[in-house]
Amino acid sequence: MRYRSFILLSILFLSLSGFDQYKSHLIYAKTYEVVGEHAINLTNDTRKAKMWFIISEAKTHDEFAQTTILAAIELHKKYREYDLIQVILVPDKDMVATDTYYSSVYYAVDKKGLKGVSGADQKTMVSFEWLVRAAEKSLNKQELEIAKLWHRHQADFPSEDLLSSLSYNEKKLVNFIADSLKLDNDAVNLPRIQLLEYQGLDFLD
Repeated sequence: MRYRSFILLSILFLSLSGFDQYKSHLIYAKTYEVVGEHAINLTNDTRKAKMWFIISEAKTHDEFAQTTILAAIELHKKYREYDLIQVILVPDKDMVATDTYYSSVYYAVDKKGLKGVSGADQKTMVSFEWLVRAAEKSLNKQELEIAKLWHRHQADFPSEDLLSSLSYNEKKLVNFIADSLKLDNDAVNLPRIQLLEYQGLDFLD
């Protein structure tokens, strides 16, 4: 019994040491705060998956990516029951579970990628361990304020058009944001953040 306990503790120590070794490569990672979480439903019930949302003072491509990688590693250490972890770095707490974010990391502990995730390409996205995408730069102050108001107040202006693909009245929302920030209506657009695949993952191999 003692021998078995020793073996289990040794495996745990080696595993944690490996994670600490990763940290030495994450020289651009910043501190972060977890601000939300959500279950990921899988069609394959033999896997368990979950996503977390974080905020951080990260501002560059490397900082976005490495901060989110660090969060994925640390969340895996804390919640080892999950086979697939996703961490999303959002610009602000008001943007949890929106399409405006700085980086996204998938960590498939079992190396089965997005197997079973609804909407994922089940031919090409089922054999990776890490998938990391990050923006090149952060939103400027005006873009951030627009995005915060856009996501915070969508529900205040429900769409009256049954044929619209939007759940909100975009014209009324834009008018509201323009008035709130003292901007012309033409200056109010929801910022689109382009994510690039992060290349600096050699240390995770």
